[in-house]
Amino acid sequence: MRMFKLLTLSFVLVFSVLIFGCEGSKCKEGPQGEQGPTGEIGPQGPQGIQGPQGLQGPQGDPGPQGSPGVPCAGCVDTNSIAAGALSNSWQVEGTNDICVTFAEGRIQLSNMSQTIGTTSGSLVYINFNAPFDTDQFGGAYAAYLYLVVDGVIVQKSQLYTESARTIGHISLSRIEYLSAGNHTIRVDWTCPSGPGSQVCQNGSSQGKRVLSIIEFKR
Repeated sequence: MRMFKLLTLSFVLVFSVLIFGCEGSKCKEGPQGEQGPTGEIGPQGPQGIQGPQGLQGPQGDPGPQGSPGVPCAGCVDTNSIAAGALSNSWQVEGTNDICVTFAEGRIQLSNMSQTIGTTSGSLVYINFNAPFDTDQFGGAYAAYLYLVVDGVIVQKSQLYTESARTIGHISLSRIEYLSAGNHTIRVDWTCPSGPGSQVCQNGSSQGKRVLSIIEFKR
């Protein structure tokens, strides 16, 4: 019986060697099988942490120079005006005594008109000043003054008193741009205090009235 078991075991070992080509733990691995089909895409993972900011890139080349700006009407380049240089200046004065009544309405102040001519657009400075008497004849009246350029009021002022006689100065100043050609600059006045009212400008005793115009060189 024992002999039979030994013969049987020997037969199994020989048969394994013939069939599988190896013996026990010394058997070689078989060839790799074919690759199986690709599996389904798995779910997206969570977003990673943002990386650090990169270095600043180099500065770009300068852009092209812009076109020249459009000069504004009436602008004067101060670099082109020499110190004290003027194109023209005018001044008119009035030294006689004059009055305006309510009934006369708005009229030109005597001697206070000047026509100037420019060959090209010019910037001009206009100034008027004079003392006025609002109560010379026993009333308390108002004086209204208007600076007028080519028929258009460009500046105005007033002097008014309620009960006491007032002798005060009124000054009007303006910078205007005038196109080429002739332009008339004048001062108007009125006494709007009601019937019988009047205001005076006593150029002989209280101070003369003066209209000054300066044209700046362009």
